[in-house]
Formats: sequence, structure tokens, C-alpha cells
Amino acid sequence: MRLVTVVSLLLLPIVVSSTVAAFRPVYLDTPDAYVEEETSEDKQVSECFGKLRAACSVNQEFSDTIDRYARTLRVDKLREIIERKVQAICNQEEKEAMIPLLRDELSHSATIVKELVHKLSDFDRDRLNMWANLNDTLSERNFYLDRIRNLPPADIESLTNSLNTIISRLVNGEAPACITELIESMSTEDRQQLTARTLSFEHRISDLLERIGMPTDNEDLRLFIAGTFRKSETTEF
Repeated sequence: MRLVTVVSLLLLPIVVSSTVAAFRPVYLDTPDAYVEEETSEDKQVSECFGKLRAACSVNQEFSDTIDRYARTLRVDKLREIIERKVQAICNQEEKEAMIPLLRDELSHSATIVKELVHKLSDFDRDRLNMWANLNDTLSERNFYLDRIRNLPPADIESLTNSLNTIISRLVNGEAPACITELIESMSTEDRQQLTARTLSFEHRISDLLERIGMPTDNEDLRLFIAGTFRKSETTEF
């Protein structure tokens, strides 16, 4: 899974980490930071982000979409794709903690990007569509970086902080133990069988859980599997 962080307010370079452990947001790990006691809501948020990270590890399309939107600073699209996946794989308590948090942390930056995109010319939109069809993320990224550099400093800082925060949460989220066990137990063949068309999807989920020795009536497991493997994610800009 590739995860991205913005590390400079001035030049906005993008650093791609090949492993989760390599991610280090620039503002974290200050020695005198005050550590608050984790609340129930914090736990729900962490577990939901952990599920998102787990979904990235077994769903390449979802992981690539996250990576693409982060590389191109499309905070608006990043929020949309994460919210849709939260609705698909997280339980009700996790959703109630996550959705307001996402909107609170990303809404302002998403609005900045939407306004920038709204002002694009037809020529620019045609170029973006061409690069999207060619999967040319580098050209897309450079295009948006050129325009974002001309934004007011406060807007640039907002975008940078939003990306650092959301990717940090994603990297540091801790999925429930049952989700971690599921991911560790699944083989490539198991994943392929989930996308086969031979049986109903619910039947395929039950078969998988029986095969790897996990409870078939665990709703968190069933929800995660269904939300991770049933539908493809759009990558349209």
C-alpha cells in the first residue's frame, strides 16, 4: 500500500512511503507533546481508520485511488472516497464518530480545491481527462501543484495540514483484532474467490470465514469483507 504525505508548505513536494512504518508527518513526535487519555470516540475513529488501512492492503484499486487523490492534492475527492468506504466497512458507532470528524477536518480544504477546479478552463479540463485516461498521475499532480502554489499562503497551509492529518490518521489507525486476523489469514486465492461469480456474495463470505476458521456470524467481519470486495471505487476526477 502506498501512502502519501505533504512535507513542505512552500514547494509542496510529495513523498511516497513504500511501507506504513516509514511515514513520519513533520509535526508529530514532539518530545513535550501532551498526551490525552483515549476516549471511546477516539477508539472508534482509530479502529475505523484501521479498517480503511486494512482495506487498502487487500484492495489495490482503493489503495491506488487514495494515493492518486493525495498525490494530486484533491482533498475534496479524498474526503469523498474515504467517506464512501467508511459507510461500506465501518459499523454504526464508528460512522457516527468518523463522518463528523472527516467533515470538520477536511471541509475547508475541500472547498478550496473545489473552487480551484470550478475555475478551470475547458482546455485544462480536457488535459486532465486525457491524463486520467492515460493514468498519468505525475502530469495531474504537476498541474494542480502549479495552481496551488498561486493560492494564498493560508490556503496552502490548510491543504497541507489537512493531508498530513488525514494520512497520519490512516497510517496510525488500529483495526480491531478480528480484522487484523482476517487480513493475515486471507490468501490471494481467497481474495480471488470473493470476486468470482459462482455463488451469491453472502455465500462467498460465509465460505471464506469457514475456510479460515473465523466466526461466520461476526457482523464486523462480514461488513468489512462486503465493503472491501463487493464494489469497485471510481477514480474519476
